[in-house]
Amino acid sequence: MSTSPVLRRIQVLAVAGVTAAAVVIGTTATPAAANACPLGYDCQTTWYSDSAKTQAVGGEWTDCYGYTVDWGERGPYMTHSRHRC
Repeated sequence: MSTSPVLRRIQVLAVAGVTAAAVVIGTTATPAAANACPLGYDCQTTWYSDSAKTQAVGGEWTDCYGYTVDWGERGPYMTHSRHRC
């Protein structure tokens, strides 16, 4: 039994839509990785829950000697700064 061209097109578009949705969900739900902070630098990373970066959900600070303090959780969006000590 063969499938009509219209039904086949609907099936292809449905599979494409599900695949696209999975890619979007996978890329926005993954926490951003922290950048490495070398000794002799002071680094600050802040994670946000939204792309506008208005709601901080976590952070990590590393001082010049490599001591690290973190709080909260890692979200999908982040800012990072690094300054020489």
